[in-house]
Amino acid sequence: MKNFNINYKLIKIINQQGVGMVEVMVALLVFSVGMLGIASLQMVSLKTSFEAEQRYEATVLVDDIMSRITASDVPMQDRSTVYDMAPYDSASTPVLGGSGKDCNLIGSDCSQAEIAAWDIFQWQMAIKAQAVQHDGESQGLKGAKACLEFHGGSPRVTIVWESMSEMGNGPGDIGCGGTLDGKYRHYSGPRRP
Repeated sequence: MKNFNINYKLIKIINQQGVGMVEVMVALLVFSVGMLGIASLQMVSLKTSFEAEQRYEATVLVDDIMSRITASDVPMQDRSTVYDMAPYDSASTPVLGGSGKDCNLIGSDCSQAEIAAWDIFQWQMAIKAQAVQHDGESQGLKGAKACLEFHGGSPRVTIVWESMSEMGNGPGDIGCGGTLDGKYRHYSGPRRP
């Protein structure tokens, strides 16, 4: 028998001359799963950002009418009758109630009721502007509805809009959109000093 002197180090080097197809496929799979995760995270981030913007817009609208009511000269006990407003749907066109007088001018001699009608008209115009659609896509508060109600002399504002995701119904003791499933509601109680 012949004695063969085998150099095992040389055999290992010869067998390891490149990256195998299986290794490339595993690396590609890991990379693909990572990229899908990043894309999914981006979509969730965009959706969350848009919903936060909607809540901000609703908060600004609530603060607007609450500021108008607070700044008015109407006595607290009369506000529920002077600021009487039927639920407003952004699909309808706002109508200036009362005498139809423009009370936005400095020095205009408007009564308390005319100022309240002007305030409500301006607020409804702002809600309508937030419900604008561009190319069939809502850019703000899609399908917005708003209510101004008084409970025990304190104003309560409700704004309801179609959310991108289910957000629950909220308390059922308010009349504006109380039965709309899957809509987000923004509530505000009386303004605190």
